[in-house]
Amino acid sequence: MRCTNPANLVTFCALLWISNPVLAQGLETRMQPGADCEVCKEFLSRFYNSLLTRGIDFSVDTIEKELISFCLDAKGKENRLCYYLGATKDAATKILGEVTRPVSVHMPTVKICERLKKMDSQICELKEEIGLGIRGPMEDESRRTEADSAKLGGRVQGLCRKK
Repeated sequence: MRCTNPANLVTFCALLWISNPVLAQGLETRMQPGADCEVCKEFLSRFYNSLLTRGIDFSVDTIEKELISFCLDAKGKENRLCYYLGATKDAATKILGEVTRPVSVHMPTVKICERLKKMDSQICELKEEIGLGIRGPMEDESRRTEADSAKLGGRVQGLCRKK
């Protein structure tokens, strides 16, 4: 088939885009399985483990107070997650109940983050910062995306230019 008419070309490309599930899903397909919601999963796992180690009562009210105090120490992407959840003072919305109720019944953090993703997709768009260390979190080539590699390359170039 030859697409000489621009309208036919646009129609052909649109059909190709829709019929290909990899293209239709967008950037999420570039990430490795399990890399979705990495900040949410890691943060809520640390929060849940801190509740267990300190022997905190798993009531909804207690968990909410503990989450708010846990978010006071959060920095960077974790602070942004707390903002999306409504656990910061300047948050516009408050969906803490969507975290505290599942945590109170010991629901896995992966499932909690999946539910949060349905409510607010920004929660799972947060990614950990790229590390330059020898054993940094992004040293595993299989987990690194093209954007991460570009950021890392820019940092390395910046370091080389300074010397």
